[in-house]
Amino acid sequence: MKLLDYLKKNAGEEFVVLLHSLADADALGSAVGLRVVLKKARIASSDVLSSSAKKIAQTTGVKIEKIAELKRQKAKKQKIILVDANSRAMLGEAAKAIVFDAVVDHHSKHSDCVEAGNFFVDEKASSASEIVFEALRELKARVDGKTATCLLAGIIADSAEFKNAREKTFLYAGELLGMSGGKYAEVRALVEKRADVSQRIAVLKACQRVEFEKVGEVLIASSEVGSFEAGAASALVELGADVAFVGCSCESGRISARVHNELSERVNAAELMKEIGAEFGGSGGGHAAAAGASGLKKEDVENALNECVRKAKERVEG
Repeated sequence: MKLLDYLKKNAGEEFVVLLHSLADADALGSAVGLRVVLKKARIASSDVLSSSAKKIAQTTGVKIEKIAELKRQKAKKQKIILVDANSRAMLGEAAKAIVFDAVVDHHSKHSDCVEAGNFFVDEKASSASEIVFEALRELKARVDGKTATCLLAGIIADSAEFKNAREKTFLYAGELLGMSGGKYAEVRALVEKRADVSQRIAVLKACQRVEFEKVGEVLIASSEVGSFEAGAASALVELGADVAFVGCSCESGRISARVHNELSERVNAAELMKEIGAEFGGSGGGHAAAAGASGLKKEDVENALNECVRKAKERVEG
């Protein structure tokens, strides 16, 4: 079943659309987009929102409830859709045991994938917002200005300002901009923010501690930080690494992987992180150029990083 068929079939049903933990602009955008057809849907968060999602919700007037509160209310059973995630590690404690009616996502399935009756996953899409808008276009659904703003913000954010865009991403973004009634700079400003000082310190520490290997003309970098490992891995690629792995030994260990787009077919970050997650007792997945593993033992992070580098070298040399 295609997403558009699922939406048509369930248009009159009551739903909860769940955002993942620390929900971002794409999670919010795709959830708001689904309500164009699922008019009785309520949006709930697993826990807290990211600063960008908060800003978008405040600007557009989107109401977001807490999944824990909805469960306490013990209202009549509603179907629950998860957007922009499929890993249980990406959910708050109150949401981890949920069996979902559907998942709408653009990430590869993690090894700790949630249970769901329907999966609408397109790994080639820039974002979950893009997947939702594609279905809305096919349904010829009317998208109002605030919904268009949310969807466009989601696309901008998760495509890394179109660095990870495909041809139709630009088409959809143009259409949404027209529907929003605003200017591109205004929508971009909703997701654009200077990293706070803690994140900037983490990036600088990652640079201080970086180790790298040269394999032919490919540079493979690795480092460790106490937080913000995803931003640090992205920064290392921006600075010149072709492949970057950054570990975080927090309550449970995590590793973020970033690969330059030109190399992502040879060194597929999602596949590599799935392997690392499975080998070190956690889970992993994501995109070919950006992925992560979580749920590792913190004492295993250093060994896991070394294994990431080894596996990346094998792929480059092979």
